Amino acid sequence: MMAKPLAALLALLLLLGPVAPLGHAQTIQYPSPTTLPFLTITQGPLLLPDGTAAAPSLARDAQIGTGLSFGSETINFNLNQGTHSIRFTSSMMAVAKDYSLRWSGTSNQADAAATLYLSQAAPGHGRVTTDGSTLGTWSTGTLYAEAGKVTAGSGTGVTVNETANVRTVIYKVTILSTNCVAAATTCDLTIATLPAKTFLKAVIADLTTTYACTAVCTTATLSGTLGTSAGGTQLLASMDLDAATAQFGDADAELGASLNAAARSANGALFNGVLMSWGSTTTVTYRITSGTGNLGDGAATNLSQGAMVFYLVTEVFP
Repeated sequence: MMAKPLAALLALLLLLGPVAPLGHAQTIQYPSPTTLPFLTITQGPLLLPDGTAAAPSLARDAQIGTGLSFGSETINFNLNQGTHSIRFTSSMMAVAKDYSLRWSGTSNQADAAATLYLSQAAPGHGRVTTDGSTLGTWSTGTLYAEAGKVTAGSGTGVTVNETANVRTVIYKVTILSTNCVAAATTCDLTIATLPAKTFLKAVIADLTTTYACTAVCTTATLSGTLGTSAGGTQLLASMDLDAATAQFGDADAELGASLNAAARSANGALFNGVLMSWGSTTTVTYRITSGTGNLGDGAATNLSQGAMVFYLVTEVFP
């Protein structure tokens, strides 16, 4: 009675091929049928060899070089190039030179038409593209915009250094009254240091909270200036810090000696703004002045409140 079941079991084992126990795991060699069955693993892990770029350990049947290979804390995506096309490690994702990161315009559909691309324009230079048009490229410290790109000139002895170098930026800094602790009637703070070749296009000061004194100093006597030296008024003339919240720098009377109408007339009204030092940096200093009594005791402020926000619009020549 046992002959037929034993014969069936033997036939099944022969069909599956040799089964060799390896500790708690088993290696199963299965012939290559026309249609593979579903494989359900109820207890893992499923252990695979590392494989190589040319022969991944988990590969596409019709293209053996396409698949996954592994290394120490590394997963490689191999796309039949004989090299690792994309690599994930514990700290990064590395992509081969000619590949790009793309976002499709359809939710949950990676194979839909792409609308945004992030790629490498050249070693060390990135490129952002949308709908087939390059928006710009960037490298260390430099951004290039395609839309405003100037057509390069040419000729003997001519070297075009830049064609669309974007260098206009807005700098914003907020200063609270707690910064002012000087045991003096003046308090100076360098709010910015401008690089050489900076063209300062505009300065706006936004007094968001009026200044007031707790003791020693007198609230009604508080004022401020902004210049390229301590106590200087080259950028903004004297500002009333205690009267009411306000913006300074949007009227000519509020501008300092380097930015006001008189300065513009002196250079033929060619442009609004001021060209700072071409060969060295320039400091921008905010001074708070008390008409009566010290602003602090050297360790703590005598001010109870006050907040000023400065905006500098700058353009740096390359």
